[in-house]
Amino acid sequence: MFQELRRVNYDSSYAYLSVSNGEEEQKFCVNYEQWRTRPIAVDSANAEVLRLGWWGGKINNTNVCNRNLSLQYTEQVVALNYRLSLEDGPCALPFVTTNTSFKGAIQYEVNSLTSQNASAAILLVERGRRYISRWGDYLFSEFYDPDLNQSTQLPTFFMYKSVFFNELLKLSQNSAGSDLLLRFYRPPSSLWDISMAIVWMIAMFCVAVGGYWAGLRKL
Repeated sequence: MFQELRRVNYDSSYAYLSVSNGEEEQKFCVNYEQWRTRPIAVDSANAEVLRLGWWGGKINNTNVCNRNLSLQYTEQVVALNYRLSLEDGPCALPFVTTNTSFKGAIQYEVNSLTSQNASAAILLVERGRRYISRWGDYLFSEFYDPDLNQSTQLPTFFMYKSVFFNELLKLSQNSAGSDLLLRFYRPPSSLWDISMAIVWMIAMFCVAVGGYWAGLRKL
């Protein structure tokens, strides 16, 4: 699923997350942190199959400070809150007390997951949450966090917290989501940008019409 570090020809950070409960399957749009540097599987059939793991072994826990060091998350994807707060616990203090930009927080979270052998990370974004007075959290086509070292091995994805809990987990037949199979993938980008193709066709049409009209005037 996750291949060697190299230049990647992705035109955006969008990727797919396929979630199946054995009876039905649904695709979700996520944003891939390492989209500029590290390719992932091109389709669901070639993607690594992962289970959903809960941080600290506690169902619905997405607080990085509530951890259990004895647990391992091999072949599991773990979801954590993207932004930290004072209420999260002592581990969040260095990133929120005098640091309004949360610098270093994402690296800390990903390193924590890596240290316990998680296979992938989902960072949950609260849509529109303001972390600096004029800025809010929204996912868009080139969204990624430059604060994370791009050589980081752990594949890291972003999705809205509301989508994760209200849509993704609803596919599970139990509250833990233990029956869910998750696959991350991203089809290769087209060599043609659709918008550029449209501009090119309009330009060619204008040139053709202009040439035809000029020819008529000379007759």
